Amino acid sequence: MEIHKFDSEAQMDFGENLSFTPWHCLPDHRPLGNINRVRMEIYRNLSMFRHAHNDKPRKEPTGNERF
Repeated sequence: MEIHKFDSEAQMDFGENLSFTPWHCLPDHRPLGNINRVRMEIYRNLSMFRHAHNDKPRKEPTGNERF
């Protein structure tokens, strides 16, 4: 039985620099309404601030990351 380590430094760094967005989805599943439009701006601005403060690039995961 092969044992995988899920808390390597590379994985922790990767997870620390991700930003959550409900708009990273299929078009049919996008959040609707005025509250969600405001929420989208707030999430985007907070993500930009956090990445600038941490001196990290803001990028989407590709799904091809290997650790």
